[in-house]
Amino acid sequence: MAKLERSALLTFSADELYRLVADIESYPQFLPGCVSARVESADETLVRARVGFRVKGLSDSFATENRMEHGTRIHMKLLDGPFKQLSGVWEFQPLAERACKVTLKISLEFGSRIMEGTLAPLINSAIGSVMDAFKQRAEVVYGKS
Repeated sequence: MAKLERSALLTFSADELYRLVADIESYPQFLPGCVSARVESADETLVRARVGFRVKGLSDSFATENRMEHGTRIHMKLLDGPFKQLSGVWEFQPLAERACKVTLKISLEFGSRIMEGTLAPLINSAIGSVMDAFKQRAEVVYGKS
């Protein structure tokens, strides 16, 4: 099982960055490899969503249940998809009015040897690409700081 973690210090508020990550349906506009994203159900604290991806010729989708702690944390748990196991958490730690430490922690286990052989070599750089994509998205949505 792969356990990955990335953090970034960004000049946006924790609430702004939380809202970007919580806006799942916008992911195909800026996340590398994301081809679709649909919220299947949502309330104040729980969002179920399906995300489609295409990477290195592999196309699939997975569904997650996301427990929302407004402005501070989003816990993600796999419901179904090509992974044997997938869970993660986004954490948003305010440092100042316009500064925040964002941390993404993911644990995953691939569901097949084909997927593992294709994606395992990319996974470390992929989590960095995700963090970079959210930073760039924040600059587009909220302006460069």
